[in-house]
Amino acid sequence: MENSGIKVKIIRKNMRSIRLHVNRFGEVVCTASFLESEQKIQKFIEEKKDWIEKSVQKVKKSRQNSASLNPDGVAAKSGFLSSDRIRGQSNFKYSALWKKSALKNFMQSADRLSSFFEKNALPEFTVKGRSMHSMWGNCNTKNKTITLSWELFNFPQECIDYVVFHEMTHFLYIYHDKNFYSYIERYMPDFRKIAKNLS
Repeated sequence: MENSGIKVKIIRKNMRSIRLHVNRFGEVVCTASFLESEQKIQKFIEEKKDWIEKSVQKVKKSRQNSASLNPDGVAAKSGFLSSDRIRGQSNFKYSALWKKSALKNFMQSADRLSSFFEKNALPEFTVKGRSMHSMWGNCNTKNKTITLSWELFNFPQECIDYVVFHEMTHFLYIYHDKNFYSYIERYMPDFRKIAKNLS
């Protein structure tokens, strides 16, 4: 979809509100309910035009200095080099060792965070990794699969743990409603501060 010269990627989900964000590649992404009308989405995007333009410029400036690894990230602290993460036109390409180590970290995080849930509250689920443009993670409750971005490995462990815990919580609460965030806050009181480091 294009609105006032701004290209916006529309993602339909089972959700109740319209959300808008600019991902780390400078792409504008709008998530909305399957039932939301095109007209309402267009209006929402138009109202956020100034915010979109400022956010896109902020991301572009950040990307100019993003080729090097985050010194505070798990990857850098584990001895990985920039050559393990090469920036392409629209995404980063990761070495096989990066993917293997990242997936191991994600699985260990999920295993550790399972203590935040009551026994038998979670289904047996699979943790996967892949390159992702518009999100850090995804929980498919139907297939019982949590998929995480390889780029998360470039962030501190607390950021990885937050995203993993966020996606695990979707097995209890599908929507990003009050109950969902209350549950996360109970075990991770500073999650909002951590989430800001991922924006």
